[in-house]
Amino acid sequence: MMIFVSLCTAYAATIRLKNGTIIGGERIFFDDASISIKEPVPGIAKKISLPSFSNKAFLKTSQPEFLSEWKEKGRKSLYISGGASHINGGDLNGTIRGYNEFIKDWNDHYQTGYSIDWKEFGWIQNLKAEVLLNLSNSFSLGLGVEYLARTQKGSMALNDADSGTFYDSLYYYNYSFEDNFSSWPQPKLIVIPVTCDLYFFIPAGKKAEVFVKAGVGYYFGKLKYNEASMRDYKYQADYYGNDDTFWYSWIDNYTEDGTRTYEAKCKELGYQAGIGLDIKLSSLVSLVVEANYRYVNLKDWSGNGSESLSWTEESGRSDLGTTTASANESDSWGGKIWYYELYDSGLNKQYKRIFLHEEAPEANEWIKNVRQAEINLNGFSLRAGIKITF
Repeated sequence: MMIFVSLCTAYAATIRLKNGTIIGGERIFFDDASISIKEPVPGIAKKISLPSFSNKAFLKTSQPEFLSEWKEKGRKSLYISGGASHINGGDLNGTIRGYNEFIKDWNDHYQTGYSIDWKEFGWIQNLKAEVLLNLSNSFSLGLGVEYLARTQKGSMALNDADSGTFYDSLYYYNYSFEDNFSSWPQPKLIVIPVTCDLYFFIPAGKKAEVFVKAGVGYYFGKLKYNEASMRDYKYQADYYGNDDTFWYSWIDNYTEDGTRTYEAKCKELGYQAGIGLDIKLSSLVSLVVEANYRYVNLKDWSGNGSESLSWTEESGRSDLGTTTASANESDSWGGKIWYYELYDSGLNKQYKRIFLHEEAPEANEWIKNVRQAEINLNGFSLRAGIKITF
């Protein structure tokens, strides 16, 4: 029940109740919690309880509901979000483009049917956990950890076959061969940024706030590369004398299975900024949607690599008997990821590559523009999540 009190004289009091009733009389006692008056009827005194706040509150204007609700929430918030980031990729995507361009140009120039299915890194998974220290109605400081990861599987098939006859003055032979090579490159990029952002909130009605933010991050990157390959080569030439007498067959059959792997790490400072909307589902829980842009270029990648190859070859003349040889070979090394461009004289074009080498590849007429590889994450991200305030 709301009560309005007007003090007309030093001892007279008039009390107007919310329902319109007016009570007047001589004031006997008055403090912050109650007032006692004597009504005009002699000898009757009545005590009226006032609301439990100081009479000074009557002089204050009431605060907007939005700000009063804000004051009730805690000084810390936990924000969990997920979404996707679209990255430029730098030299990593440049290498994937290089392979696609090379096979396309080769097919166009030599009228072959080699194939490739290997797409560039675009949108990658983005998860984030962040603690916000609410400094005031308008400002918060966010300390967070993100997780960005994607594996981009590819496949390439280089298949060739031919047959024909070769004539010499004393003999001729009919030959045929098949050469089938397939590889499955699989790079996996993992980046863990540790971020610090300053938020600025702007009220947008009673249940929402728009915010802008900017900050820095320390980015821990890891690139894992695995490539399995297989080759199956068959060649046979049947030799005949000029009188068409069969002499022998020359046979050369070769198969191999191989893998190349490396893992490299990198650390770099980056920057990010964004804008978003905080929609209050209750006094403690909010739904948050945001869009961000980050700028970071990861370079100076260092790590270790290994490769293994198992092969078997059968070769020789059919009349003398063929021989079979096989081996299992392996190698390992440490180094950095280097960028370079391979020049193909037949196509008269350079194609981008990155790989882990112990030393920088030596530039020559076939290898050009050698430098350390750079993988940037420049691009936009979209995330949504839940913020809980304590």
